[in-house]
Amino acid sequence: MINTFLITGTSSGLGYELAKKLLINEQKVIGISRSIGKSKEFKKNKNFKLYKYDLSNIYGIPKLVKKITTENSNINTLINNSSKFSLSPDYKISDKILIKIFQTNVLGTIILTRNLLKNNNNLEKIFNILSVSGLNSKINQATYSSSKHALKGYFDSLMQENLGKKLIINFYPGGMKTELWKNKKFDSKTVKNFMDPKNVADYVISHLNLPKDIFLKEVVFFPKNDWN
Repeated sequence: MINTFLITGTSSGLGYELAKKLLINEQKVIGISRSIGKSKEFKKNKNFKLYKYDLSNIYGIPKLVKKITTENSNINTLINNSSKFSLSPDYKISDKILIKIFQTNVLGTIILTRNLLKNNNNLEKIFNILSVSGLNSKINQATYSSSKHALKGYFDSLMQENLGKKLIINFYPGGMKTELWKNKKFDSKTVKNFMDPKNVADYVISHLNLPKDIFLKEVVFFPKNDWN
């Protein structure tokens, strides 16, 4: 059966790997990303469509969603993956950066989800790629961790509102070898042993067909060298 997935952040990292694996399985993928990035390799794939958009521009999201749902009427699954990361002591994070992170990670994600629910009756599943930092705050990640905590609160409530109607799962992965760590002051040996986003994509996708009598609220997983 062919399903249509809306995935944010398909230009790199986990979002790119999710899109790639779903397209290999002949599913339809709609991507939202600030730039095309690595997903340019999907340009010739008739099952892929990209909407270039920066989710920190929160006031334009309702119009974006209306355009997407008008042009793609059968979106079954939303995967909220897009994220802006910071790794620095809190006093070094400017108010401007803090606002940008919250606009992207929190407000952008929530407004996108709310508007898709309003405009698309076919939406059955919402997968949220959060972070273990959203469960246990990390040093030098005050802004990032708090943004993920905020999403946990929103989606935990939304799950209860949609219990028995839609499958909503929060995923809390630990360290992944993605572009998030590029130019960040972090132990390179530790990052080297983080999870491969290809394997994480496989693991997330494996939750698409859960037995109907099982409710799964959240999934926490991490590499062996990154205990949480």
